[in-house]
Amino acid sequence: MHPYPTGPTPAGLVKRLLKLARKPVQLTRGRHVCELCRERRDPIRMQRGLRPVWLGNGEIRVTGENGEVYAAPTMIAHYVAEHGYLPPRAFVDAVLCSVTRGDAKLRDDACARATTV
Repeated sequence: MHPYPTGPTPAGLVKRLLKLARKPVQLTRGRHVCELCRERRDPIRMQRGLRPVWLGNGEIRVTGENGEVYAAPTMIAHYVAEHGYLPPRAFVDAVLCSVTRGDAKLRDDACARATTV
């Protein structure tokens, strides 16, 4: 295992990652399991509201302010929530400020927080 950056993340980051993970791109056959979880070897499922989100079967994509496109495995939500992974700041800002249907207020609130954290 390689070292990775850890630390606190802005409020709402995991929620936004899970929302994006509901509609993954670059789908794969089967699911990836978390290699950091010592005992758990089954596919990862996280709850968001009443519906579970299955992770490990594709990627999420977001576009930053500068137009740069970022991609990450859907498992990033698990890595952030369970293993303290701290993604690069530009990626975090892009996730928090990404526009998804019906999320304008959440986006505006998250973007305001992201610029002050």
